[in-house]
Amino acid sequence: MELRVDPVPDLSLTVDNDKICFGDTVTLTGSISGNITYTWTADPPDGSLAGQANNQTIIVAPLETTIYTLEGIVPGFGCPATIVKSIEVKPLLISD
Repeated sequence: MELRVDPVPDLSLTVDNDKICFGDTVTLTGSISGNITYTWTADPPDGSLAGQANNQTIIVAPLETTIYTLEGIVPGFGCPATIVKSIEVKPLLISD
């Protein structure tokens, strides 16, 4: 009998700033050695993530505090690694 153990990626996440002002951008980068498939999601949904959901690095401009989730999986195996990061967006203050 042969036992196969699917590898779980050792995933890490770096961010250039976890607190931004309204209208600013932030860069998030997933990191792992070897071949991996990346999938990013945002809660609440972030339109600036469109077209980047499978990139290793994303540059986003959330409109409100947002939790980004990165899932990494080694192609051909079924055990994903998941990591999350909250980006705080300081609101735009308008004075009269």
